[in-house]
Amino acid sequence: MATPYKECPHCGAHLDSGEKCECRAEEIETVHSQKCTCGLTEQDVESGWECPLDNPNETVEHCEDCAFAKETD
Repeated sequence: MATPYKECPHCGAHLDSGEKCECRAEEIETVHSQKCTCGLTEQDVESGWECPLDNPNETVEHCEDCAFAKETD
């Protein structure tokens, strides 16, 4: 049986299993480029971690609220 679709909590788009919604891509890029930088390493990604801002199922809305965030000068 096929995995049912999931719905983006931000725009309501129907997404396939594992698919990421791009509705907030510009907003996320702007947030990432401000006063924080992502501390998510390649090793973290290989271990299955992903940026919460890229995951529509996460509640993190700003980079500075993320556990991986590092402040920039």
